[in-house]
Amino acid sequence: MMQLSPKTFCDTFSSVNTSMPILTGMEFMRRPARLSDALLHEYECVSRMAHVRKWDFDLYHFRDFIQDPQHAVVITNIQQTIQWVNHGFANMTGYQIQEALGKKPSFLQGKETDPLTRSAIKACLLEEKKFEGKLINYRKDGEPYWCDVRIEPIFNEQQKLVNFIAFEEEIV
Repeated sequence: MMQLSPKTFCDTFSSVNTSMPILTGMEFMRRPARLSDALLHEYECVSRMAHVRKWDFDLYHFRDFIQDPQHAVVITNIQQTIQWVNHGFANMTGYQIQEALGKKPSFLQGKETDPLTRSAIKACLLEEKKFEGKLINYRKDGEPYWCDVRIEPIFNEQQKLVNFIAFEEEIV
């Protein structure tokens, strides 16, 4: 019989009842944190997308990231048209979810957004590689803000590029 450790956020073998214990004190997987109903709905939407589009993607990372209601997630198609954003995006930018759908994420950029960063993003996306960096975006009211951005390509089970996902966190 396996017992789970109550002291960690990991599922932990504390003992195995067999004649010869094989696993003792071995952690094997993080225990997912409980999500609020709203965040659970967002997680389920992305989980369905991942299942339908057969993404080869780590949903645990997504689940961890969205636990902070200020974290923004943007999913685009391969033409970089926004297909889905979370409520954290609306909180960060001031744009309602429906206002972002169908646009390119570059609509958040402006005069103070570094052209070299914009070029680096474009190059990474064309090469189907991950981008990590900081840039200035603009809220709906025109206020600039610094944003830490990680954009990852999403491949399907056949390793064909099908989407991009951006994880964005405001730098305060």
